[in-house]
Amino acid sequence: MEHGADQDSHYGERFVRWQSYARQQLTVAVAGFAFSAQRLASAAKNATYEILLGWKIAVAGFAAAVALVVWVQITRALDAAMTARKIRARQKNKSASDIEALDKKTKRLGAMTWWLFWLTVSALVIGGGSCFACLLLEPRY
Repeated sequence: MEHGADQDSHYGERFVRWQSYARQQLTVAVAGFAFSAQRLASAAKNATYEILLGWKIAVAGFAAAVALVVWVQITRALDAAMTARKIRARQKNKSASDIEALDKKTKRLGAMTWWLFWLTVSALVIGGGSCFACLLLEPRY
């Protein structure tokens, strides 16, 4: 029984850590999107093509990051639900083929979640890098 409580605590800590990552990524993505969109709107009259393109890339990168954070959370929720279903199937002594099918689904969802997580980080880097470059390169009016 003690092992089960330790394992629950471990999964709880992992869940809290993932939620923290998602909250941080969403905060940065929304703030970056709002800042970049505002700068794009204010630069539209006087900026060069390159600066406008840079701000558009920043806006697109941050917008993609917002969408990806949401997608990551959906796949995490589906993964958690599928994992719970797999655990219940084992407890109820379901057939090995049923458990194996659930195991394959959870592995796919887990892999997809990690892939989307790193894609989100990449979108944040693209948005942030483009935003930083524009701030460095745009002339002061």
